[in-house]
Amino acid sequence: MKTRRETILALACGVAVFAGALAGAHAGAQEGAASESLPVCQLDPRDSSKLAVEPCRPAPPVQPRRAVAQVIGRMPA
Repeated sequence: MKTRRETILALACGVAVFAGALAGAHAGAQEGAASESLPVCQLDPRDSSKLAVEPCRPAPPVQPRRAVAQVIGRMPA
């Protein structure tokens, strides 16, 4: 009896985690689509401490990122 209960509990937890992961992925896809329709962020010409239009999306990078070899130094003695 105890083994059946533990199995059912484990399955229920697994289903809950899987459903949460699906909901998170769906929300991320909607957020990405919504951010593409927003204008690029620009400062307000009259007040440089504020944005001209809110909400906005960050500007695309000027240059594409490139891979750089990671350098890990030794710990001092």
